[in-house]
Amino acid sequence: MFVSKIEKNITGNQIRNIRLSKQLSQQDVERMCSLKGFDMTRSKLAKVESGMVRVTDEMLKNLADVLNVGVEEFFY
Repeated sequence: MFVSKIEKNITGNQIRNIRLSKQLSQQDVERMCSLKGFDMTRSKLAKVESGMVRVTDEMLKNLADVLNVGVEEFFY
């Protein structure tokens, strides 16, 4: 039986690519978010990057802020 994976967001893979291009671990991003008062755990970030959870505009804005990119970068 074939079960296809249905992604719940289209930005996760690009978020991962940007994070890795900046040589940051998921734990680094978690710490950076915490310092800015953003609610993003390593586990939640892993789920975002793998497309397992839906992302809100607030999550995208916060991640863009932490990764020092524009939100539009997540859609390339």
